[in-house]
Amino acid sequence: MNGQTGYVLQPELMRYDSYDPNQEKKKVKYEIAVRVIAARHLPKPGRSIVSPFVEIELCGHTEEKFKTIVCRDNGLNPVWKSPDDSAVFTVFEPELTFLRFVVNEEDMFSDPNFVAQATFPVKGIRSGYRSVPLKNGYSENLELASLLVYINVQQAGKAEEELYSSSSQLKKRQAEVGGEPFLYETHTNLQRAAPPSQHTFLAREGSTQR
Repeated sequence: MNGQTGYVLQPELMRYDSYDPNQEKKKVKYEIAVRVIAARHLPKPGRSIVSPFVEIELCGHTEEKFKTIVCRDNGLNPVWKSPDDSAVFTVFEPELTFLRFVVNEEDMFSDPNFVAQATFPVKGIRSGYRSVPLKNGYSENLELASLLVYINVQQAGKAEEELYSSSSQLKKRQAEVGGEPFLYETHTNLQRAAPPSQHTFLAREGSTQR
């Protein structure tokens, strides 16, 4: 960040006198979905085989946290196949928020022991399948140790905008071909959609009944 100069500027939104942190927490900026798929070459804190699980947390103005299931006796290449091993986080202030991965292992007494971690600013996260290099407790690189995750970053309100855009494109296309959209299958619309001969038959039948 900031060209690796060792100094990070205060976020621009905090430089104004009108900045209200309580008000900013009410404005959803992003929604981040994270799914842990696998890991590899996790270090062993002791002599036993690692039984790892991953905690994902959003550090900053919120304390949201998610925990995967424990993968028993596999620190070399554990895989989390369950679709439940995914989390969705709501981000209000991306400039002040960090996404953190913490790998722990469960010992024979079901107590968690720290294995590795990785922390990233939310503003630098991109959607897609990502390899997350892991570090130790002193933020030193762990050789070959990494997580495989899938991340989907969605801006708030983007789904509604895409739906509106699709609707506008559909109306434009119908206007080009001269069609008229039928929102309801009313008797009037059915008569409009019927071929000319059938429309005449319906009109005659109505006059006969009178």
